[in-house]
This record gives sequence, structure tokens and C-alpha cells, in this order.
Amino acid sequence: TRLAALLLVSALRAEPRCRQILGADRRDPIGEALRLIRADPSASWTVEKLARSVGMGRSNFAAQFSRGVGRSPMEVVAERRMEHAAAMLRQGKLKIAEISDMAGYNSEAAFSRRFTRHFGQSPSQMRDQAQAERAAASAPAPAFRKLLASPLAPDAATAGRDAAAPRRGEGASALLDHFRLAPRD
Repeated sequence: TRLAALLLVSALRAEPRCRQILGADRRDPIGEALRLIRADPSASWTVEKLARSVGMGRSNFAAQFSRGVGRSPMEVVAERRMEHAAAMLRQGKLKIAEISDMAGYNSEAAFSRRFTRHFGQSPSQMRDQAQAERAAASAPAPAFRKLLASPLAPDAATAGRDAAAPRRGEGASALLDHFRLAPRD
């Protein structure tokens, strides 16, 4: 019987298709759970629901997840929800109550507390900051800033203090010639 078992094992090892049939399951349940969380952060995820979704037991899943990712499954869910909420806040189109609901929170107050703890600023502060940044980026620079940034002609810096004001009758053209800017390259 021992000889028959050795012959069977030897024959199975020699067959390449045998490894595919009898080999260990090569799927990645932790990666699959991360994809599920990323795809729908607002779902009412629990460790048990995530474990069941990837075909594992709750405690085994939690241990493998924590070992592989370095954080608990619920920490990852909360972080993804906060990133999702921050992205919606930066767009500035929805109310905070709507965003908290879309981020998976039943209470706006609980959402605001968690958001403030995560980012160090309240949801309304983040939205206001994003609006101010958008307004600053879209505002055109005043035309006089271009003049201030351009270099003066070599003699223009001393022209104002050395030369007298234009004489009567010389007009604005003499004044402009007097303070002419150097041509741009």
C-alpha cells in the first residue's frame, strides 16, 4: 500500500494539469475586499459582510486583512469614506448632509466629527477652502502686475530723479518717452 501511494503521488506530481486542479486557490481575498470597499465606500460594510463577500470567516479574514494591509478592515473603510467625502466636498455642489449620507453615515454630526478628526478641519472649512482656491485660480491677474514684473530700461530707473518734469507744452508723449520700459525679449 505504501508503494502504491508513492507511485500515485509521483504520477500526480508529473502531471502539470494536476497542479491546476488540486493546487491551492490562487485568488486574493484581501485584494478583492479592497476592491469592494473602493467600489462602494458608502455600503454598510462590517467585517462580517466583507468576509462573507470574499468567502472567508470573519476572524480569519480580519486577521489576514490586518496582517496584509497593516490596518483593520473598518479603519480602511472609514478612510475610504473620508477620501470619498473630501472629493465631493471639493467639488462644492452638494450639501454636507447629502455628502454624509453618500459617504455611508446616517448622522451628519457623526460624519462631521469623524471628518474633523481625520482631516483636522471641518467639512465646511474644507469646502470653503476649495471654493477659495478655485476662485483664486480662475481670477485673472490684474494688468498692472505685468508692468511691475517687466524690467525697466537701464536709464529709466534714474530718469525720474535726474530729469526734470516735462516742460509745458511737451505733453503726455514726452512723459511716456521719459519713463519708457525696456522692450521684452
